[in-house]
Amino acid sequence: GVWISGARTGRFSATRWKSSEEPRKRKSACRRKADAEIKSKRFFNDLKDDLSLLDRLGWSEKRWKEESKLEKGRAILGELRRELGTTLEHIGLSFHEHTPLLKRVERAMEVARERGDAMLLQQLRVDGEGRSDWHALFEVQRHFGALPPFRATKYLEPSNVRHALRGLEVSNRKLFGPQGLFIGGARTLVDVLNGCCSVASREQRLECLRKECIVGDVSLEEAFEVQLQLVIRAGSSEFVWQPPADFRLRTGDRVFYEQAHVWNEERRSRNPPPGREAEEMARRLSEFELLISGGNSQVFKEDFEFVEMTARSDGGAALGVPAFLEHSVSGNIEHAKALFDSEAQELGGWSHRPKALNLGPLFKTRLAGYRRHRTREIVWGPRESLYWERGDRPLCLLQMAQEPVRVMFGEHEEPLGFHLQDSRAGGCASSAGSAASGVGGGAEVIEVVEGSLA
Repeated sequence: GVWISGARTGRFSATRWKSSEEPRKRKSACRRKADAEIKSKRFFNDLKDDLSLLDRLGWSEKRWKEESKLEKGRAILGELRRELGTTLEHIGLSFHEHTPLLKRVERAMEVARERGDAMLLQQLRVDGEGRSDWHALFEVQRHFGALPPFRATKYLEPSNVRHALRGLEVSNRKLFGPQGLFIGGARTLVDVLNGCCSVASREQRLECLRKECIVGDVSLEEAFEVQLQLVIRAGSSEFVWQPPADFRLRTGDRVFYEQAHVWNEERRSRNPPPGREAEEMARRLSEFELLISGGNSQVFKEDFEFVEMTARSDGGAALGVPAFLEHSVSGNIEHAKALFDSEAQELGGWSHRPKALNLGPLFKTRLAGYRRHRTREIVWGPRESLYWERGDRPLCLLQMAQEPVRVMFGEHEEPLGFHLQDSRAGGCASSAGSAASGVGGGAEVIEVVEGSLA
């Protein structure tokens, strides 16, 4: 059982022992969305009563019920902001005008705990578990952040695979400075970023770029075998999925990443890639995290959902990689030739080399994982030399929002986000100005839905 301690009372809760081998049942997407709706509705109504919101705003109960979650959240946030300003002034804390409100709350909570001031914790709306209503407000925002609904295509559909990516805040100010550094290597970027340096010769540009890259000549992935999947920009909610080599990582950014490894679904074990030692991979991962954080921030984990590629038979059975994509590699023709020359005999005496898919250059994407049918293994962080076989299922990260979500944590804070979508082309508009430019543009505000990382 578990002893649950609280501010006023404690209780013992008996829990059923669950084997790690027992599969975890997941609620359906509709059920999860409904639960999130109920949770946010109860939370908003409780805060409405606690803050006497209707009396202060002069709203009727009917108007409260008719208002959108966005307007309700704004009203609640306005009252909480007013309360917070009075509390911070009382304890003598001052912040820069663009400091996120959540950081101000957490700093005030630290001061209250240091002083042992229970009254101050009550003013900050902290419960017995050490969480404030502010945290709950932003948890609701996470459930209702803006994202376009995922649309399954003929070969892409949501996967039942869930995987936790490691997360870290870029805190090494001494290394990254105010401008940030490229995640790619100088050798790769020297031919891509021709205008980055004023010098003419390739050698001089290479030397100039070495100072602008995190690791110098090679990329983060080559140096540490770590694949960056998502970066959330500091001071805003801009999501950068699968950042390219010429992406600058800046202080305060949050990165979500995974080191290459092989997960055995039957044994529930994590193994290093072939030809690698577990101790060496652990050391390189530790070096990467120390380089990014400077030892100033803690690693956390976040669950992500994935999209898998699979064909379907006439009866609906999943067949894995479509027939026209089997006997392929993710990379270019050099990778295909190298695999054909080195492993053709070992893999069954191929009569012709694999096809080169060129996922990065041609499709601007890369695989987050690869689920092997025969061995029941998932290869996380696969290389470009990955071989595609019939029955296997390539995994891509489910990208929730292609454009920045309008929740600017650094400049100002809103309880919920929204984005604009072009109703004709289906793409997202990049700013609110797109809607103001004329009705003929076809931009509309999309209803916020459950599941966004915002």
